[in-house]
Order: sequence, then structure tokens, then C-alpha cells
Amino acid sequence: MAHQIIPKNETEYIIANTIDDIENVDAKEAFIKFHADSIYPALEAIVKNSPLDETCKNPISIHLAATKIAEEQINKTASLDLPEGIKQLFQKELSKKEQISLLKGVTISQEQLGTIFLYASDIGYKFSQYRFSDKPKKYIGADLPSFIHLKDDGTIEHYGETSLTDGQMKEIVIVSGFVLARILNNGTHWHCFYQNKNGVSGKESGQYGSKSHIHYISDSFGISLDEIIKGFKGGICPHSKVHIVLNDK
Repeated sequence: MAHQIIPKNETEYIIANTIDDIENVDAKEAFIKFHADSIYPALEAIVKNSPLDETCKNPISIHLAATKIAEEQINKTASLDLPEGIKQLFQKELSKKEQISLLKGVTISQEQLGTIFLYASDIGYKFSQYRFSDKPKKYIGADLPSFIHLKDDGTIEHYGETSLTDGQMKEIVIVSGFVLARILNNGTHWHCFYQNKNGVSGKESGQYGSKSHIHYISDSFGISLDEIIKGFKGGICPHSKVHIVLNDK
């Protein structure tokens, strides 16, 4: 896991955490570890400035507390209901046409996306994740700030020293792209849920392309798993007309 603490001012920080590429792991174990490691820095700062007994402030105690919080969060996500069509992807032998039909018009929340991975894990699927990101070539090697945020009103918020103008930072955010793919594999079948910048931003064509969404593809689509993983690592997405809409709930 990549972990970064970005100072906003003398008292405020942004904590950024990113899961590195992982392959064939237990989703629940991986998610709990990731969230516990993410919670730890903030919890450590709170505990060390509190009147708690010193035995509660050692790293082991803090890590145990962070893990307990993470377990509660993941268990809550695992308890969420899923659309029946998504459950059937993992329960039945289905053709490409049948899978597409099941997923037509399906909407899930960001939390339910995690529920899918946990549900599949419970019935024997291993979890893998691959992430690709890029930025404009002309800014490679530039003194980028630690954090850039393009606000809804078009203005730029950034933290960290840089010689770049707001216009240049805005261009970096707009032009930069990413691909994030999650694959569930039980050795016989695999299912992949992937997203890219245009899809999440609702800037694609198609019936649901104008809404924030993720894509789906599986072994039933006639493409090899090795082929799509190679593509994802290079920032190339396979073709899929399946749009699973992400709502804000």
C-alpha cells in the first residue's frame, strides 16, 4: 500500500492511501489490512494527544484498535444487499448474452462495489487489482505539488511547492487518466469490474455512458485473462458495452 501524508497547514493534513497491484488474495483480509493501515496515522495522532494511559499509546495497541475499526467497516460493507443479477453472475453458468442481460440497468453504490468483492470471496473467488495512471508527457519531471484538486467551479486547490501555474495544474488534472481493474477468479471462471476516468466522470457514449459507471467483462466474453491483465497494466481497457451505474448513496 502506498501511504502519503500531505500537510495542508500547521494543523491539518491530507492522508492519501492507494492499494498497490495485488493478485489472488482473500478480499476480506486485504481490505481489512488496507483500511487498518489507512486509519493508523490519524488514530495515532488522536491517541498521542489524548489523556489516555500510556499503555494505550504504543504502536501495537493503536494498530489493534485500527484493525478493530477496519473489521467493523468491512463487515458493514459485507452485510449490504446486492442486486440479484450480480449475485447470479457468481452462482450460475452463464453466457455472455445472459450476463449482459442480467446487468442491464443495474445501479449500485460505491460501497456495494466492495460488497461484490466480499460476496465473491465468501464463495471461493480470489481477488486481484491492477491500477494504471498517467499524466501529460510534457509534465514528466516537473516539480509537481503534493496534491492538486480541480474544484467544481473550475478553480485549482493545491498543497506543496510548485512553479506550475494554475492553468498548467488544471491541464494535468483534465488530461491525466487512470484505469482501475478488479478481477475475481475461482480457477474456472473470472469476472472483472473495471473503471477509467471517462467512465467514472460520465463522459462516455452509450445508454448509461453519461452517468458515472464501471464496466464488466468475464471469461464468457471470449478474451483471455492474461490478455486483459496485460492491457490493464498498459492502460488499455477491453471493449465492453456493460455499464453498471454508480450512484451517490
